[in-house]
Amino acid sequence: MTVADSNGAARLTAANEHSLVRYHFGHRIADYILCAACGAYAGAVQDDNGQPLATISVAGLAVPAFADREAEPVQYDDEAPDGRRKRRRAAWMPLNLNFTDTA
Repeated sequence: MTVADSNGAARLTAANEHSLVRYHFGHRIADYILCAACGAYAGAVQDDNGQPLATISVAGLAVPAFADREAEPVQYDDEAPDGRRKRRRAAWMPLNLNFTDTA
């Protein structure tokens, strides 16, 4: 379960690049971000002409604004890569990726 707000922004903070694992599915147009220590899925990032756009995982979080919402299953198997990029560009939000380890 992921969320995005095309009018908002996301910030992901990690200790360093090595604390994240980036995984690619078939089309290889987005990075799926996982915690290197526990494997938790944090979200997905797509580069859009130098601007990273993201959707953030909220699975397992108690987000009051989502308490009364039902999950809406989606199916993107038949979506072409260009259509996928366009859909994400319209829905995903800019990402600011920060690293706290300065050593």
